[in-house]
Amino acid sequence: QGLGCPVAPSCPTQNVCRSGKCHPLIPCDGPSSAGAQCLASQSCVTQVCQCTGDCNNDGVIASSELATMTNILNGVSPLSACIAADQNGDGRVRANEYTMAINNRNLGCP
Repeated sequence: QGLGCPVAPSCPTQNVCRSGKCHPLIPCDGPSSAGAQCLASQSCVTQVCQCTGDCNNDGVIASSELATMTNILNGVSPLSACIAADQNGDGRVRANEYTMAINNRNLGCP
């Protein structure tokens, strides 16, 4: 982690470029395994740990992603609009997951 990357191909194998830095891909078994295999502020999306609330997996939580999470939380949008919003894999977005996304926005994604 920490290598600069203007584009994804400049990262070593098994790494991904997010927010201009190479991050290792951390495999996970599925949404319910996020707490055991991913960092506390990550969700398991398609068998890879991802920053909770980072709907487009670019390493940054944008205001539009928080708005999407709000819509999911209020039942206006489906969870498929942001799978990374569901940190514990229960199929819903809860207030604590929204708070986690805000923290990720303010502190940066792991």
